Amino acid sequence: KVPSCDMALPVITLGGAKIKNSGVSASSLDKEKEGFDALWSFLQSAGHLDCTKLRPFEGADVKWEKMVKAKDRAEAQARASLVYAAVLAKVAGFLVFLFWRAYMLPRFLAFMLASAMAAYAVHALVKASAAGDEIPRTPLFGAVLAVLMVNVHTIADELLILLLFVKFVGLDTVSYSLKHFYSVWIEPQAGPYVQLAIDKAGPQCRAVLDVAKAQIRGLGAAATPKPSAEKAKTM
Repeated sequence: KVPSCDMALPVITLGGAKIKNSGVSASSLDKEKEGFDALWSFLQSAGHLDCTKLRPFEGADVKWEKMVKAKDRAEAQARASLVYAAVLAKVAGFLVFLFWRAYMLPRFLAFMLASAMAAYAVHALVKASAAGDEIPRTPLFGAVLAVLMVNVHTIADELLILLLFVKFVGLDTVSYSLKHFYSVWIEPQAGPYVQLAIDKAGPQCRAVLDVAKAQIRGLGAAATPKPSAEKAKTM
């Protein structure tokens, strides 16, 4: 007997074993069902077992994967605490560039800059291809940025430039640097006020994202070639 167990649990013998208990009479033992029949009756009479909250089995490979991810995350956070000043300087330069592009850059000059950047990107790519070297990443980003240099009257181009910037610097580097800057310099002084502002600005931010998604879908639909009238007649 287990002292901490106060429930009556059935003891069922399987495999032909017999219970030797001097306190149990032979007549009561004869009346007991066979072990497998008793087990079947017990399982049939039991209620349904709730399996909705079962945890998935995690083997050694899953545990090692979590350990490696936690190690990479800790290293990224430690690296961000060292380089966050440089990353924030890049973010500030990026915001200044967006402001300059939207309000201070004439359209004809934007076309000239876009042409110059595209020419440089093509020259660098051709030079790397002729030398047999690996295609550098900077000219590719420069070519995409040249296309986005002209300010379109939508939010989609700003979002594409933002994605390009985050891809170039690194998503983990940008996110951990911003988190480190917030936890060190902003949260101790104005944490509750920032959270209140975020709660109030949440609906407006979602509305801006919905508008941006609609504009991106509109640009994609406009770029999709439409079938001609003759093809439409044949179809």
